[in-house]
Amino acid sequence: MPDAVTLAKGLGGGFPVGALITFGEPTSSLLTAGQHGTTFGGNPVATAAALATLHAIESQGVLANVLSVGARLRAGLSDVDAVTEVRAKAS
Repeated sequence: MPDAVTLAKGLGGGFPVGALITFGEPTSSLLTAGQHGTTFGGNPVATAAALATLHAIESQGVLANVLSVGARLRAGLSDVDAVTEVRAKAS
């Protein structure tokens, strides 16, 4: 589990957006509101773009497709003799 993850590009579906997600109290308490500035985060248009992207991902079944394609890819790679290990999140 990472302490922090940065997100950009795809989060806004092509519109410039930036975000930082932190995990756990020690990391999450390092920055409070107003301490982390970004050119592409925290404005109404960027927020609307990110929400529209998340809505499209949910309503169009993108995550279900990712799981399906990932399972097929994992199975296919496991059948290749030259591949010694396949690591992936199980569905």
